[in-house]
Amino acid sequence: MSRFNLEFVPHLTQKQFLSCPADEILFGGSLGGGKSCIAVNKAFILGCAHAGIHIGLFRRTVQDLRMTLLQEIFTWYPKELYHYSDKNRTVYLPNGSRITLNYVENDGDLENYKSVQFDVLIIDEAIDFTEYQLSWLKTTRVRSSRYGLARTYLLTNPIGPARVYLKKRYIDGKEPLKLYKTKETEMIPDEGIEIEGILVKPK
Repeated sequence: MSRFNLEFVPHLTQKQFLSCPADEILFGGSLGGGKSCIAVNKAFILGCAHAGIHIGLFRRTVQDLRMTLLQEIFTWYPKELYHYSDKNRTVYLPNGSRITLNYVENDGDLENYKSVQFDVLIIDEAIDFTEYQLSWLKTTRVRSSRYGLARTYLLTNPIGPARVYLKKRYIDGKEPLKLYKTKETEMIPDEGIEIEGILVKPK
């Protein structure tokens, strides 16, 4: 794709999120902290940089998608660089990449993704999901044969159903902005896969 300029100007913690090399990131923040904004801009940047990839954006409900992520897309994406299909809830980029808007309101909705593969998974307000839903999505649906991506980004408020799980995996015993190998990495060393986590603590 040709060069383009986004009008979006990230603040410090958003810059840390955008530049972090980890395969798996938790980005924490309070209400109004710009999490949805950085989620859709991260998706757009990756989609433009890597032709033909599939990026899955998730929220808990369809209404949440339409009221937050979709509005951020309409606000920030250059209109000449994408086409949006409301029928498929999909953003199509000129280089063949696509960004789909997805939801998991209950465990039964996971059935909709049994045959879907994401190169990049971005879950906004991840704390509203359950541990099972988050684990299932990021361990079974993130498979990238392109560019060695296979990235997972979780953006969240501090309070919600997945608080205990997220705190245990990403916060307890860990320092902000430091990369860590996970147990998954140790279990599959022959594949050379490194899943690393980062926490950007809310102010």
